[in-house]
Amino acid sequence: MVSGLGIPFQIFDREKIEGQLLHSSRGLELAKRYFPKSIEAWSNENPTPARLFKEHLNLACANCGTNLLEKPGKGVVSLWQKMRESPQQKDAFEQIHFTCFGHCDDVIGKRLRADKLIDGWEDIRDISIPTVYIRWVMSVLNELRSGVTYSDQAFENLKELLLQLFPYVARHPTAAESDRLRELGTIPSWMGGLGYSD
Repeated sequence: MVSGLGIPFQIFDREKIEGQLLHSSRGLELAKRYFPKSIEAWSNENPTPARLFKEHLNLACANCGTNLLEKPGKGVVSLWQKMRESPQQKDAFEQIHFTCFGHCDDVIGKRLRADKLIDGWEDIRDISIPTVYIRWVMSVLNELRSGVTYSDQAFENLKELLLQLFPYVARHPTAAESDRLRELGTIPSWMGGLGYSD
C-alpha cells in the first residue's frame, strides 16, 4: 500500500520483469521488439523444439514407457548387433532401443545379451546437439553405403530416433553444448567421441 493512501502497488525488479516477459508469448514478442540482442542470447541458451509435427514429441523408454525427451540427460539409445564371425563379415544391427539409464537399460540389455548380441550406446542428450546429430545421420548413410545392414525393427527405431530428435537440433547449439562438443572432440571416435584418429 502506498503510505497511507490505501493504493496497492508492486515493485518490479529485474527477476519479476524477466519472469513476466519470458514466460508468455506476448511477453516474448515485447522482449524481441525492445531487447532483440538480449532475447536472441536468451533464446539460444534456452532452446525449445521447433514445431515441425502435429504430434507430441515422444521417445518412449522400451522398458517403462517414460518419454525420454522430457527427461534430458536420463536416456540412452542402444544399438545391438550380431557378433562378427570373421573380419570380412559386415556389421548387422538387430535391435535399437531407447531406455532410461540404469535399471531400464539393464533389463533390456540382459535380455539381448542372452541372444548373443553386443551393444554400443549413445547418450540421447548428446545426439540432440546439432553437430553430433548430423554426424549420426552421415554415419548411418556411410554405413548403409558400405553394406552394414539393419533389421526392420532396428531401422524403424533408428528413423524414429532421428525424427523425434530433429526438432531439438533445428537450432543453434547452446554455450553448454559447444563446451560439450569440445569435450567430445578430445575423445577418440572409436570410443564414442568426435575426436579424429589417424
